Amino acid sequence: MYYECCVCKKTRQDAILHHFPCTEKRLTKWLKCLNRDDLKKASPEQISKLFVCQKHFEKRFITSKSRLIGKAYPTLFTEDEISSGIASLQNTVTQVGASDVASGGLDVSSHATGYHKVRHMKAPKPSRKRLIRKLKDLTPTSRIVYKEYIKAKRQTDFLRRAKRALKFSKDKSFEKLAQNMNPFAKRIMKMQITLCKKKKKGRRFTNEEKLIALSIMKQSPKCYRFLHKIFVLPSRSTLNKMVAKLKVETGISPQVFALIKKEVATWDEKKKMCSVVFDEMSLEAALTYDKNKDSINGFVELNEKKNEFADHALVFMLRGAVYKWQQPVAFYYCQGATSGMQLKSILKDVISAVVECGLKPIAVICDQGSAFQSAIKSLRDDTKRDQILANQEPDDTITISGANLSIIYDPSHLIKGIRNNFLNKDIIIDGEISKWRDIMDVYETDCNHTEARLLHKLNDQHVIPDKIKKMKVKILPLRGENVTKSLQQRPHTYPHLRANNKNAAGWGTAQTTPGDQRGSGTARPPHL
Repeated sequence: MYYECCVCKKTRQDAILHHFPCTEKRLTKWLKCLNRDDLKKASPEQISKLFVCQKHFEKRFITSKSRLIGKAYPTLFTEDEISSGIASLQNTVTQVGASDVASGGLDVSSHATGYHKVRHMKAPKPSRKRLIRKLKDLTPTSRIVYKEYIKAKRQTDFLRRAKRALKFSKDKSFEKLAQNMNPFAKRIMKMQITLCKKKKKGRRFTNEEKLIALSIMKQSPKCYRFLHKIFVLPSRSTLNKMVAKLKVETGISPQVFALIKKEVATWDEKKKMCSVVFDEMSLEAALTYDKNKDSINGFVELNEKKNEFADHALVFMLRGAVYKWQQPVAFYYCQGATSGMQLKSILKDVISAVVECGLKPIAVICDQGSAFQSAIKSLRDDTKRDQILANQEPDDTITISGANLSIIYDPSHLIKGIRNNFLNKDIIIDGEISKWRDIMDVYETDCNHTEARLLHKLNDQHVIPDKIKKMKVKILPLRGENVTKSLQQRPHTYPHLRANNKNAAGWGTAQTTPGDQRGSGTARPPHL
């Protein structure tokens, strides 16, 4: 329901409405001008809820901001009066009788009509020119005030110049101090100096500062939470809001590869060599609404969107073969494991985009999933057929967009597969048989030994089949040399194993851990 004019029933959508005045004198004048019996009988509470639109007021009563002056009252009621903006003589006589205008503001009366004609006189506006132009014309008091004003103005100008000079000096000093610093460290230090005095809610960060903070948070969220307590850094919500505004969609993003092409333009040939790594990860099936893009996420998106819930993600990443760098380039949502034909098509698209941006892929790295092996086998067959037609010798590589790529299975997953097969199958090497039971016997004997343990790094999660986490790659620090050393140092402790030479193959198998393959003491999987 809209408020409306009590005269013409105009609503606030059609005209500007004005309340009735609060003072009794002005309210009486308005009621006399409107000349309505229902308004005269109305109570003050009812009148306070009434309005008169601006069309019923002359222009001399309206300010530049569409407000009414203090002595305004309605004078325009008919269509002719509203269109012309001039009140009729009858309304003018009524207004003069109700107003307290001095007699000097009226003109000569007309005897033919029987009422007075009124000519409105406009008071002259006061001149805004200065009355006094010279200092000697001021009064003694005014002269003192004027001198104090000039003095204060000079002090203000001096303080303003001093503040600018101090700020410039600080900037020059900081530049001289940080001229040999790393650009990112220099930016972080300047951020601490400029924002340390501001309140937490009043700090403003540039996009460059947010990107530096985001790179730290992505390296280690726990470390970023600790640094946020000590240094002036953007909050996690600020960084998440910035990331949410990025336009990142499934599949091959042209923006990502355009930035990669711009970055690698100045690289040498060795730095451009890279490997394409891809794998699947399990997701919890759920739907989320993205208010920035006005879309629902959580459906299958493999080259096209389907109305099926996604519970896996297929991720592609590039990793430098000579230099240490890595960059995720594409991801897809799928339901269950991706089929071999779909994976083959996606792999071709990704590698073609990598070649077009200027990089040189030399290898494809993945695990031994059935869909992955099916896609790799199909690509190998296609490449082998092309090599035979070109009178070339097949070399078990795959060729996509002119790039020859070798197939490498993830070494850590290879070791995990060997370990899982060794749990329930025997291994025969050079006619000698190894069993997992032999490793369990060594472990149990070492645990029950009264002296100090030699295999103190082993626990039940490494040896006992029911307690081994078969899908965990990190539970593989089984050192074959430690087992062999234990047999050599305590031969009397393991007589049933020492006498059996056929277990040597088992100890050799136990030595092939990820750490042994890399020649390092860590159990982390290798990064190519």
